[in-house]
Amino acid sequence: PAVLAAGALIAMLAITLIGNVPRNRRTEQFPHDGTLEEWRAIRRPWHRLHTARVALDIFAFVALVLAVLVR
Repeated sequence: PAVLAAGALIAMLAITLIGNVPRNRRTEQFPHDGTLEEWRAIRRPWHRLHTARVALDIFAFVALVLAVLVR
């Protein structure tokens, strides 16, 4: 279980660095006169990636708890 937790955390970090951080930068640079559709085009993928990150974090936590309990 501990190895699975580590793998989930590594995957979460990769998603963060490859997916969310670049979108965060695009969000920061979004023009005030940008359209709602342009905004959604940036934010929709960010939300999907964020959901995946949270799921991986929860999985890692459960795996670590199981690793401790199985000892």
